[in-house]
Amino acid sequence: MFGNGMRNFFAGRYGFDPMFYGLIALQVVLILLSSLGSLLGSSVMYYIFFALQIALFGYTFYRVLSKSHDKRRAENAKFMSLIYQLKQKKLPKVQFGGKAKARSEYYFTSCPSCSANLRLPNKKGKHGVRCPRCGHYFDIKIK
Repeated sequence: MFGNGMRNFFAGRYGFDPMFYGLIALQVVLILLSSLGSLLGSSVMYYIFFALQIALFGYTFYRVLSKSHDKRRAENAKFMSLIYQLKQKKLPKVQFGGKAKARSEYYFTSCPSCSANLRLPNKKGKHGVRCPRCGHYFDIKIK
C-alpha cells in the first residue's frame, strides 16, 4: 500500500543524474565551510554558507522531483560540458603511492648520521653508501 503510493508519486519524476551528485558534493563543501565559520567565531560566514546550503538543497530536490525532463537534461548537459572542460585543462595530477611503486626498483633507507632519506638501487648484497647531504659513509646490506 505505502510502496504503491510512493511508486505512483515518483512515476514521471526526473530522478538522479550526475548533476545531482555534483550538487550534493557542493553541499558537503558548504557544510564544511559553514562549520569552519562557526569554529572561527564568524557568525556572518556561518549564516552565509548555511543559507547557500539550504538554497542548494532546495534546488537539488526540486530537480529530482521535477517532471520537466527536457529542462533537467539540458541543465545536466551544461554541467557535464563544464566538467569535461575542467578535465581537459592540464591540472597537476596527484600521484599516490609513488614510494610503494618504486619499492620494486629501489631500496629506501635513512642516513644514520643526518637521517636523510636515501634511495638506492634494489640490488642484493652488501654495499657502501655515502650520504649526499652530510657525506657520511656507511655499509648497508640489501636482502
